[in-house]
Amino acid sequence: MKAIAFTSQSNDLKAPFADMVLLWYETVAKQLFNLTEADVSIGSNEEIEQIIEKNLKKYPRSSLFLYFKGRYYRSILRRLGRDN
Repeated sequence: MKAIAFTSQSNDLKAPFADMVLLWYETVAKQLFNLTEADVSIGSNEEIEQIIEKNLKKYPRSSLFLYFKGRYYRSILRRLGRDN
């Protein structure tokens, strides 16, 4: 995950793909494999939102980044519902 996060910071064509992997891990894999915050984490909620917004500025009509944005916000709403 550290290598993917490092690649995400680059300025070449690999960066958006690394961002997609990070977002997939956060929104799909954690739920699919029932991972918790004690397991591998890619960053805070603010960092994840920055990844989403950075890519939506570059690719505003990208269906993949819009999908991950929806998945991410849906997972936040689920977590908020469980806390109450």
